[in-house]
Amino acid sequence: MHTPNTLSTSLGIIGGLVLGDLAIKAGWFVTECVLCMAAVGIGMFATPSIEFAMGIRIFRLFLLIATGIFGLWGFLIANIIVMAIILKTYT
Repeated sequence: MHTPNTLSTSLGIIGGLVLGDLAIKAGWFVTECVLCMAAVGIGMFATPSIEFAMGIRIFRLFLLIATGIFGLWGFLIANIIVMAIILKTYT
């Protein structure tokens, strides 16, 4: 659909709210999951460069896979690894 940028942003936010509400009412997702994904979506728009946004996306995927396979311990160890990579990059 060809819409101006200001209108498409508003439609995207309203569409996200409607789809999120539908997913919760249908039982596909819990409220916390939708809230977390909303925060991630806002964070993706707030990053200053596309390269940094892609790096964060790869880290998020790594955290998701480690948490899915190993549970809480996988989440904690993956967070330590991600923080070590970030600190090593900036020093």
